[in-house]
Amino acid sequence: MPDFLLMRQTSNADIHGVTPGFRAGPRLAGVAAAGAGSGALAAHFGGPSLDGPYFAYAAHRLIGSAGLHVYADRGLQAGPWQLLWFWVVGSGLAFALTSGALAAVGLHLAVRGLRRRYRLSPSRLVDAGVLALALGWGLVNTVYDGGHPAELVIPALWGLAALRASEGRVVVAGLAIGVATGWETWAVLGVPVLLAAPTLRQSARAVAMAAACAAATYLPFVVAGPFRMGDMRWAVSSQTLVHALAPGMAHFSWTARFVQAVAAVAVASVAVVVMRRRHASVVTMSWLVPALILLAKLATDPQPRDYYWAPITGALLIGIAAGMTTERRLALLAAPALVVSLVMPLQIWPVELFALTLLLVGGIGSARCPVTCSSRPLARQRRPWRRSQPGCVPQPSTKSSAKTTCSAPGLHCAAWSKAEVRRPSSSGVRPGAARQPSPG
Repeated sequence: MPDFLLMRQTSNADIHGVTPGFRAGPRLAGVAAAGAGSGALAAHFGGPSLDGPYFAYAAHRLIGSAGLHVYADRGLQAGPWQLLWFWVVGSGLAFALTSGALAAVGLHLAVRGLRRRYRLSPSRLVDAGVLALALGWGLVNTVYDGGHPAELVIPALWGLAALRASEGRVVVAGLAIGVATGWETWAVLGVPVLLAAPTLRQSARAVAMAAACAAATYLPFVVAGPFRMGDMRWAVSSQTLVHALAPGMAHFSWTARFVQAVAAVAVASVAVVVMRRRHASVVTMSWLVPALILLAKLATDPQPRDYYWAPITGALLIGIAAGMTTERRLALLAAPALVVSLVMPLQIWPVELFALTLLLVGGIGSARCPVTCSSRPLARQRRPWRRSQPGCVPQPSTKSSAKTTCSAPGLHCAAWSKAEVRRPSSSGVRPGAARQPSPG
């Protein structure tokens, strides 16, 4: 029977990994209830949130008559969106319930969504394992314990920006990064995910959109003044890489934060460029690049906190659970980083650098997608077109990008190209055309 007839007979659940809507509701309700229960236990036995009460107090000041002067306090490093969150839910039991429920549901939907993009069928065993690990190791409770919901919101927006940028929707991608900076300023470290756009010009447009959105978020507070967020200085812990490199440094200023940001962005940008040149899956980049950025930030931080590991654990858990079938080598190299994020005695800077190196190696060596309909990335076409490979079916492409969907292993790839070249290849197969099976 022809393949297209078999595809028509296959249900949407088999193709996209989506169960019918009447099953999704009770499942999400159960996941949310489990997360809320975990948050309630954390609030009852763990005491008050670390920074939650402080942010809740600043949130009431933000809503008051002197709201534009809330950043006169140099210790306030939370963005206005995070303050509004605390104004809505407070810092007590409601914060524990909502943060636990949203964290559990977010992890569940992220795993299901990435498995769908990897063209894998849903797995109840994988879903149950992810939820059990998130609840058992306290990942869901970390948002309440630290009082920083931005630790999970920002990486989620990074992943969304990577996927939308790869589709050419650079405005949405830039807005995702810009909105993330409104939660906490370190969200600007996610700029490398915008390199997933089909062309560098589109990446630049996304960066400009992110900068405009971030500037619009903080500009009213800067104009009203005084704006002392940049006056904050952090004490340097003796067990950090910063102390090992500069033993005489007692305080970490915003100038040092800028150097830290440059280092993290450089590491992630190199990884993205190499992965794009090797035609790696954009789906893999959507979770691996945020994990790289967060781990590089943590390894160079002057005060490593326990809740800093929550987004790293979440990204690695999502990526390994979603890509263990199609990205086995990458999942194997990411597993030690996941163990480090879960075992506190291993959370020292030499082990963190080792885990970061493993992730870099895994990302650079991740599975390639056979690309037959795009020109050489970031350069003029100098080589003949590669021969079409079985299982690679070109999708309708835009003027500035060429995309190929590979049914084996089923990865969605997009390579940088200035325009789709339409000249015959040396093998006689038109660029972008799938090889037709020979008669008989």
